[in-house]
Amino acid sequence: MMKLRRTLLLRSSPGISSNIGAAFITTRAALQSAFNDRASSVEFRGERFLGGVSIPRPPARVMHNTRSFSANPTTSPMMGPSPNLDPRSKPHGGLVYAKLTGTGRSTLKMDIVHFFEGCNLKPEDMKFAYNRNYAPLGMILQFSSRAAYGIAQRLTAIKGRYYRMMEVDRSQWSNLESPFDGKVLLLHGVPQNALPEDVERFFSGCNFDSSSVRFFMRPGLDEPVRLALVSFRSQREAMHALREKNRNVCLNSPITLRLLH
Repeated sequence: MMKLRRTLLLRSSPGISSNIGAAFITTRAALQSAFNDRASSVEFRGERFLGGVSIPRPPARVMHNTRSFSANPTTSPMMGPSPNLDPRSKPHGGLVYAKLTGTGRSTLKMDIVHFFEGCNLKPEDMKFAYNRNYAPLGMILQFSSRAAYGIAQRLTAIKGRYYRMMEVDRSQWSNLESPFDGKVLLLHGVPQNALPEDVERFFSGCNFDSSSVRFFMRPGLDEPVRLALVSFRSQREAMHALREKNRNVCLNSPITLRLLH
């Protein structure tokens, strides 16, 4: 019985195999024909082909630069005017005050004018500071602008071996009195027994105020030193007396003169 069943199966298999093979070939040919027709109708312009399905490409992205460039960075619309980074800066054209130290006893205002040539300084733009014994402590200068002050700083750095300058507040200028105004001479080394009449003879030929003679004492190395102050009618008269009478003698003692501003 088993042998009969196996024989029937073997006899029917060739027919079945041929039918299945024919159907497979027919189906494959139909699919190939459909595929070719589909592929021939697809245009590849602007599209990509993926498994028989056309997928449109996304449009190209155009980058728009929203940033604005300018040759002048202070006028760029992205940035406002550049701030001034110097916290101590002041508007040009305003007065600037400075303290100058290192001046000697014989320093005159005109010496400072010549030293700061190009800074537009005038004698009335300077005030001297003195101690109780009329020794100079320094000067307060008034510059017409910050540009002039900048030039003075450069001149001090280049050729000011002994001078030192720093910016100060206006109050130091306003509070510093200048009672002498270049019209007073300080006499150093006056003899102890000198009288006002001796000082008048010393300044003979000069136009000065004889009633302004004032004596005072200052501590010295060995003994007190006697000094005197004499006022003149004008700055020119005081300068004339300084040139003519400096190092002259009074009662056989040499007198050193110094102009007070």
